[in-house]
Amino acid sequence: MPRRPVSDVDDFVAVCSARLLRTAYLLTGDADVAERLLQGALAKASYAWHRLETQPEPFVRAVLVRKAVAPRRSRPARRRRAVVVLRYVENLSEEETADLVGCSAGTVRREAARELGDLGVDELRRRLVEAAEEVEQIPVHARLAGVDDLVRGIRRRRRAWTAVAGAGACAAAVAAMVLGPGLVSRSAGPRPVLPPPDPSPVLEAPPSLAGYQPRPVLRLDGVDYQYYRGHESLPGSGRLRVALPASRQPQALAWVSPVALDGQIVLSVDGDVVRRDPAGAFDFGVVLSPARPHVVVVRATRPDVSVRLGLAVYRWPQP
Repeated sequence: MPRRPVSDVDDFVAVCSARLLRTAYLLTGDADVAERLLQGALAKASYAWHRLETQPEPFVRAVLVRKAVAPRRSRPARRRRAVVVLRYVENLSEEETADLVGCSAGTVRREAARELGDLGVDELRRRLVEAAEEVEQIPVHARLAGVDDLVRGIRRRRRAWTAVAGAGACAAAVAAMVLGPGLVSRSAGPRPVLPPPDPSPVLEAPPSLAGYQPRPVLRLDGVDYQYYRGHESLPGSGRLRVALPASRQPQALAWVSPVALDGQIVLSVDGDVVRRDPAGAFDFGVVLSPARPHVVVVRATRPDVSVRLGLAVYRWPQP
């Protein structure tokens, strides 16, 4: 199935993540743990986005519950907390709750009744919602940056393990040919040493970006920023979003819109429009503040089915 546009993931996080954070907080009782749990669940949803149905919220909720309950199945208090949250805050049925928590519908009924006590359902729900409202919300762009980092980590690990598995299969095949059938060692052997992640070094000759050749050095306000990396949108998407992690020094941006494109290019940083320029040019001139993550969006007002948008990121000159 075709992968959904990245904007769908962004919209889902912007609209639903606050509600899901409330669920994660009620499941764990710790704001920091809840945020980490939520970002991990959103990263899994983003990675598997093309396989999800039109509403991915049930998938994320299921991941939250499994992560919050599964490591502590021997502690009934965790399970009871999940039962109450799913029944009286998420308004799930006894069967749906039992399926998520991993118990029978009868257990859900008993746990819910024990927690309800002399309180009415409305009063218990009110107390739970009030408790969840105390959790501090982090900006959406910071949550998106964290999710993007986790998704890149998932992809990197899977590529690395695929390469290791392929190398192991080749070694086994060679050993079988050399030693003959039945003589291949079955010992586990040493653990494979995985290569470190790509540090994305500065390139001396930047690659072509959406049909343009970026300059290796971008001079802004008397500082010669060095080319760091480039990003391209899918053909015809008309929108490119890039989450940039926090950097100790400022970073500079240049954006690309091919000559075949009409209309305007709108550049947004952290949800605020900072530039509007005619399409069909290589523009630059935005410096990002350091020590905080940023979400940069390049959008074409008149997207074309065949062209790509590009974003070049330049970093502070290295010593």
